[in-house]
Amino acid sequence: YCSKTPVGPNSSYAISKIAGWEYSKLFGKLHGFNAVSVRPTLIYGTRQPQNLINFVIDCVLRGDEGIRLDGGLQTRAPLYIDDAVSAYLMSVGHAYTNHGSVINVSGSEELSVHSIANMIVDIMKAKTSIIVNQQKVRPTEMERSYSDLSEARDMIGWSPKFKLSGGLKVLIDDLTI
Repeated sequence: YCSKTPVGPNSSYAISKIAGWEYSKLFGKLHGFNAVSVRPTLIYGTRQPQNLINFVIDCVLRGDEGIRLDGGLQTRAPLYIDDAVSAYLMSVGHAYTNHGSVINVSGSEELSVHSIANMIVDIMKAKTSIIVNQQKVRPTEMERSYSDLSEARDMIGWSPKFKLSGGLKVLIDDLTI
């Protein structure tokens, strides 16, 4: 997504994030500080909360014969934790010139959830299969989650350093050592 994508929350969680951003802008205006909203896509890496990537890795480590996913065609552009931290730090350094701006950040590769799960299984050299139910999708599921990286590059000079396969290898090595 780019910063000009209309806001259309489809869950209470999304509404709370928008409300927090609006409150931050108001607080900044009233108290004289520069507010910037960094909006990452799916962040993955060591010590991240449960998400698609951790779920698939956990299933492989348990030895599950089949990993069931709802949907499978929805896309994500996962962002490695080191790249996310870099984006946040760089946005602070550019807050004055970007006050009130939204900076969307993501990994550089938009892939289907099914493809991401298969990539993890391949990297882990597992014998399990990914089983998708394309008809079973949560009503609040986002069909696509990615970012126009040109905005982050232009606004704060940021771009992700990790390709998905590289970040997954680092994470998997950290978890299996």
